[in-house]
Amino acid sequence: MDKPFYLKQFALHQGNTAQRVGTDALLLGVWPFVHTLPEKAHILDVGAGTGIVSLMMAQRFSGAMVDAWEVEDGALKDAATNFAASP
Repeated sequence: MDKPFYLKQFALHQGNTAQRVGTDALLLGVWPFVHTLPEKAHILDVGAGTGIVSLMMAQRFSGAMVDAWEVEDGALKDAATNFAASP
């Protein structure tokens, strides 16, 4: 099993996906700290990969509903593991 990718408040498992966490996901994750959304926003993450952006959005916008869609089996498995392990 690969070592998790650690962020400030959670760790991401990415041993099953072909697409590893990259700079683009980290930059997208910073976006909500300079922008605001309505309290009950609905966020859709299409091509969620390991779930990093979904988790960062859920962390920043606790009142929002976050849906993560992924079609690649390995990434979907990693995302499910990461969502289950997140605070």
